[in-house]
Amino acid sequence: MNEPRNLDQYKRTRATPQWLAHVRKVLSFPARFALGWKFRRQCLRWMGVNIGNSYVGRDCLFDEEAPELITIADGVTISSRVIVATHDSWRGVAAPVHIAREAFIGIGAILMPGITVGEKAVVAAGSVVTKSVEPETIVGGSPARLIRHIDNQGDARSES
Repeated sequence: MNEPRNLDQYKRTRATPQWLAHVRKVLSFPARFALGWKFRRQCLRWMGVNIGNSYVGRDCLFDEEAPELITIADGVTISSRVIVATHDSWRGVAAPVHIAREAFIGIGAILMPGITVGEKAVVAAGSVVTKSVEPETIVGGSPARLIRHIDNQGDARSES
């Protein structure tokens, strides 16, 4: 599902024409800095991000080159200054990023192309997520590693 593809090939075959992809980049500014979070969320939708009923903090940077590859489910909380990347020009790849229901992304986290953040997962502040995050787990660090699992009552239990 999250297989990386060649970036140039993706640009040629995507449904959005290149001229429209460039025009909608203008929306990234209000999506980052608008005072109302509901308006920020709407700007992301206009950019092409598939986002449900979720909170997005200020100064978050969503990939402008391929925002249509970003999917954010309902109940997600994305803190301030989070970066969500769907392409890597250096490696020449484009891959989707999925954030499942009720996940929490901490301040300053970076989500790299091709990852999935599982349902009710927590990404600690400042983490760099290079691999998918399992549901109901807490990850942190650079690169992000498993810190602990969350049981059904919402309590965290250490990884042994």
